[in-house]
Order: sequence, then structure tokens, then C-alpha cells
Amino acid sequence: MSSADYTITPRQCRAARALIDITREELASLSGASGTILAEFESGKKIPNERSLVKICNTLEACGVDFIALDDKGEDGVRMTKMCLDGYTPSLPVQIIFF
Repeated sequence: MSSADYTITPRQCRAARALIDITREELASLSGASGTILAEFESGKKIPNERSLVKICNTLEACGVDFIALDDKGEDGVRMTKMCLDGYTPSLPVQIIFF
């Protein structure tokens, strides 16, 4: 896959972690991406290389996060459709939209 398939923003990454209630360190451990890379990305200082971004996105998606791409209204966000870390599946999807 190309990096264009894995375009997420730093705030989407932070929101995704919040939805599944994991720390940056836990995401680094689960994804195999460097904690430093995650910190720099989430702070907006640096965009990870394609390999790291794919690892991060794949891990968050495997935990039930769905990334909402920027739409024509200028909105993007994340939503949780399932939870894999503790087996919890919400009856209604949780969604965060950024304006």
C-alpha cells in the first residue's frame, strides 16, 4: 500500500489512542514503531516514514479504530467500531469529528 492510504493527522492519532484508552508507550509497543517517532508525530514535529505510519495505522485499526478522512466540509476524525484489547464491543459506534 502507498503512504497515501495511511494519511492520518497527529490529532487523529491522539484521538484514536484516547478512544481505545492506550498510552503512547503502549501504542509504540503494540505497533513496533518507536516511541520517539510517535511523540514527534503526535506533537506535529515530524511525519513518520511510510513503514512506521503503516505500523501505527494497522495497529489502531486492528484495535477497532476507523479513520474518517477529511471531507468536503473540512471535517475529519476517528471512530471506534469495536474494541479488541478487552473484547468489549460497544452497541453503538463512538465517533469524534474535528471541526
